[in-house]
Formats: sequence, structure tokens, C-alpha cells
Amino acid sequence: MGEKRVYEVHTDPGHGWAKVSLEELRDLNADLQKISGYSYIGKHEGETFIYLEEDQDILVLIKALGINDIEFEFKEIYADPGFVRYLPQLGSMYDWRRGGFWEAR
Repeated sequence: MGEKRVYEVHTDPGHGWAKVSLEELRDLNADLQKISGYSYIGKHEGETFIYLEEDQDILVLIKALGINDIEFEFKEIYADPGFVRYLPQLGSMYDWRRGGFWEAR
């Protein structure tokens, strides 16, 4: 194993979400279609980030890191209230099959 990556996990009193860039998920060949609508999406400094919910969706990242033989750790960032819940839910914003954002209607 070579590199080690650190991921922020934003938590609030009820849940947690791991922050990872969409570009990184694609580079890892993560199975994006397994990410549910319980994850969130946001932009920061022009980059798109996915906030993977901690119960199921985070496993998509963990599996992709394992397949690519990449060590990792999570760093918890607690806030009450947490900002993640105010972001758009991924299921309402992104079409994995098409590989892009839904058009505004």
C-alpha cells in the first residue's frame, strides 16, 4: 500500500456523511449507481462533492478504495446543526445513468 487518504465525515446529532469529490469517485471507478438519494451533493470552490451517508453509501467509497489498494481514514467533524442536511439530496439532482445533473424544469 502506498498513499493514505483522509476523508472528512460531517456529523450532526442524528447522522453522518463522508465528503468525497465526484471526480475522485469517478477516478476510483466507484459503483456510482449504488449511491442512494440519502446522500447529498454540494459545490465548493468550483468542485463538486458528494456527501455519502454513513449507513450504506459510504460502502461504495470503502469498496473502491479497497479495490484500488488505497489506505484511508475518516476524520469526524461534528456540528449541531450540521450544514449537510441543507444541501440538495443527491437523488433529486443527479442522474447516474446519464452521468449528469437533471435539467432545470
